[in-house]
Amino acid sequence: MFAISVEDPVHVKVEFDNIFAIKEKVNRLILNRPKASLTENGTTLCYEDEVSGLADFASYLRRYGSSCRVIEPESLKNLMKVSAQRILDAYKKLEDEE
Repeated sequence: MFAISVEDPVHVKVEFDNIFAIKEKVNRLILNRPKASLTENGTTLCYEDEVSGLADFASYLRRYGSSCRVIEPESLKNLMKVSAQRILDAYKKLEDEE
């Protein structure tokens, strides 16, 4: 899924709230990711993997909304922050036009 990029693999660590069907969805992802791991800590899931193509991975993570938090790397965390800010800016622009 994220391995076709020409970028070097980067270690990622992501937390998910263990709500709805998130655990099942992440487990399906792991089936195709031989270096991935998932640990459970109460109501939190911790996903770790080696990923090529951080922009594609960020796009995948956005599906989880606020139930997903990037722990590392900082570059992936910044991609997520920038996209969230763009969404906020778009809604702010709509409000200003009203």
